[in-house]
Amino acid sequence: MEVYKNVANNYPKKDNLNLVTYLYLLDRHQREVLTQYYPRWVKREITDSYFSKILCLEVQVFYRIIKEYDALI
Repeated sequence: MEVYKNVANNYPKKDNLNLVTYLYLLDRHQREVLTQYYPRWVKREITDSYFSKILCLEVQVFYRIIKEYDALI
């Protein structure tokens, strides 16, 4: 029983687990678009809504992916 408690305590917290999963939802084309347009989005050359439309994502998912991508860079 104690082995199971130790294993359960080593799992990532729910917040970290949610952050890890969103980038993996993107296909290859979406990842290429993200890497190509992200610098332009940071410079505010394109808007949030335009960038999310290019990626074919809803706005909420877009912001979660951007948050994860920022953490990786």
